[in-house]
Formats: sequence, C-alpha cells, structure tokens
Amino acid sequence: MRESKVETYLHEKVVAAGGWTYKFVSPGRANVPDRIVIWPSVFANIHFVETKATGVGARTGQVRELARLA
Repeated sequence: MRESKVETYLHEKVVAAGGWTYKFVSPGRANVPDRIVIWPSVFANIHFVETKATGVGARTGQVRELARLA
C-alpha cells in the first residue's frame, strides 16, 4: 500500500473518531512527521505521526526527529 493511501486512511479514521489531522510541513527542517493528530478532550492529546508504505521503515533521521518530539 502506498504511503499516501495510508495517510488518507489515518485521516479518515481519526476524523470518524472525532479528532483532527493536519499535514505537517516544516520548511528548512528535514525528517518531520507526516501528520499532527489532535484529539479533543479536557486535556487535548496531540500525536505526531509518521506514515509509511507497506514494508518500508522509517529513515534514521525520521526516527531521531520523532524521538526529539516525544
């Protein structure tokens, strides 16, 4: 499955469950996650999500950037 299909699937499921997704683009900063997922509640939960095509793993820089954001 292509990464764009995975990203679309994620977006559809999050919206159906009552959340929001935003495409995350950061000019001048490589390896940022693909999506920001926000779940509404008293204490808003925010997740940074890196989507991948079937059988493809995250690059070293992407793993490092996700660790920084965690």
